[in-house]
Amino acid sequence: MKRIYLDTNVLISFLRSEIGKGFRLLHQEAEDFFKCAPTKCILVLSDFLFKEVKEKIPVAPEDIVNTLLELGLKIDVLESVEDDLRFAASLAVPPLHIEDAFHVAIAIRAGCDAIVTFNKKDFLPVGKRLAVFEPSEAVQILSP
Repeated sequence: MKRIYLDTNVLISFLRSEIGKGFRLLHQEAEDFFKCAPTKCILVLSDFLFKEVKEKIPVAPEDIVNTLLELGLKIDVLESVEDDLRFAASLAVPPLHIEDAFHVAIAIRAGCDAIVTFNKKDFLPVGKRLAVFEPSEAVQILSP
């Protein structure tokens, strides 16, 4: 079963029912991904993801976990470690910001096959280390 790291922006778009530029229904793309994922992958979440979400939306980590479990998702929650920050610093080459590099470092340590994000272009520098998909692309890959 594939291990997919969830970037913060996908979760926030889902929780906030966000609409992007050109009326792109980001929340719907995230929801479609979450509907497809239960039998196809394990979603990997991190304490750093919870920290970033809490900066935007006042929601507790356990509420996020419970919401995802209610959707039938299989999840693995990881704590970041000091080595993740050092590894992230070595990965942070523009356009990859240190925060995104931190997510990548955690994902690689966790043995993830891919990261799902709406900021795919920002993750170009890690394309050889970790597959990067938008939620709609992940749905196509995970669907039979």
